[in-house]
Amino acid sequence: MYYDYRLAANQGKAAAAIAYFEEAISIVQQEYGDDSIKLISLYQMVGRVEQSRESAANHVKSIEAYLQAHSIANAKYVP
Repeated sequence: MYYDYRLAANQGKAAAAIAYFEEAISIVQQEYGDDSIKLISLYQMVGRVEQSRESAANHVKSIEAYLQAHSIANAKYVP
């Protein structure tokens, strides 16, 4: 599945890529929990793909994804 959403993102198919990312996020959350470090890169990719949409960019969703990744990173990587 990893290659499916990377391929969709690279081909400019943002809606398909985001659907794959959301499915991957759901699977990782079920397997490892809501605060797994494995989610950080997935949330970052959702943010990137949302920002890369040409006409229908959802900046709020992009920022929320980045904030979720930041929140997990802060919780897991305490100095």
